[in-house]
Amino acid sequence: NQKYHLSIISFFSLIFFLGVLNQMKDLGTDVPGVIVCIYIFLIIFYNIFEKEKGNNNNFLFTIFLFCQFAFIIKISNILIFLFLFFLIFKIKINTKNLLYIFAISLIPIPWLFQNVNISGCLIWPISLTCFVNTDLAIHETYLIESFAKGDIATKMDINNYNWIYIWFVNHSSKIIETYLIYLFLLFLPFIYLIINKKYKFILIKNSLKEKYFNFNYFIILSIIIICNLIWFLYAPAYRFGIFYNLSFIIISLMPIWMFMIKYDFKFIYSYSKFILIFICLYFVYENISRIDWYLKRYDSWPPIYEEKLLERKNF
Repeated sequence: NQKYHLSIISFFSLIFFLGVLNQMKDLGTDVPGVIVCIYIFLIIFYNIFEKEKGNNNNFLFTIFLFCQFAFIIKISNILIFLFLFFLIFKIKINTKNLLYIFAISLIPIPWLFQNVNISGCLIWPISLTCFVNTDLAIHETYLIESFAKGDIATKMDINNYNWIYIWFVNHSSKIIETYLIYLFLLFLPFIYLIINKKYKFILIKNSLKEKYFNFNYFIILSIIIICNLIWFLYAPAYRFGIFYNLSFIIISLMPIWMFMIKYDFKFIYSYSKFILIFICLYFVYENISRIDWYLKRYDSWPPIYEEKLLERKNF
């Protein structure tokens, strides 16, 4: 149907995962949560922008399940529920659907019970959910927020905005290192088309405004901006905001790529294949060199420290 929303989201995400999050050391709780959130993003765009028969309520339950899963993996993914609230207001909910939603809401109960058993809180370290250890949860939250805002010693005053300068000093290099080349690769075909075919910016502006900036797009963009603002104001560490930053890049560049696909499909298709092959080769090289680095340093792969394991066992 010549609708490329899912293609653009998938391509941008794949390039990001292979080119940026490409080492096994990154696969803790951060990346799996991002993958689940991207999948939610794909489901939303499919049902709103590309599904011809209109929306139904079934995909709402699927998104609700995945939102809970993303949150359980890492609580910083909690803002993904803002998309769910948007869909609830957009779709008519009847009594039967409310019962389904209530039933799905019971799924995290074992996880909550486990949290209470371990920490005394339903969700650690959110102090409002604590039955005991409230002071410890407040202190833990301060340590996380202080460190995320750039204070390695975790002693700064986080009640004012003086931390912004410290954050830029300590975190801006990481942000630039992560996104600069990625953004360059995504902007490069646009720059080429502007220079080579001399498209007028007025034409591009009118085309984007006329076709791509509809109400649903504006709402999703607004939710993403709100997510990024909350992330920056409360926990602006890179690993807490991977999905929010990436989704902002995707939604911001999507109209430009839709425009380029429309006016020069062959070039964009060829460029995408070239970049994908290049990034795949880079991914392979990066991980093989990492294995080689471990072999040179530890004489083994994977790096299992047998002496340390024996010491712990004897201890």
